[in-house]
Amino acid sequence: MSKAELFEFLDYWSQQDQSDGDSKPINPYHLGGYMLSPGFHLKWYLEEPAFLALAKELDYETEAKESGKFLFEYSDQHVEIEMTRK
Repeated sequence: MSKAELFEFLDYWSQQDQSDGDSKPINPYHLGGYMLSPGFHLKWYLEEPAFLALAKELDYETEAKESGKFLFEYSDQHVEIEMTRK
């Protein structure tokens, strides 16, 4: 997964293309996640090579190597990427 692919999905998830100024419709799945918990995170598990490549592209390389995961916010969405270990 590249940064561009991830951000394309996150834009779709948060419906950036339907925004009108400061407002936009809420994706029902997004709302469902927040109904479960206000701390809802979208989470991906990536194998080590893809994980490290994405961490480098997003400038989380040091944090990612030490913990095996990194967190960030994109628009109003919390995102977590974690490395799977074999």
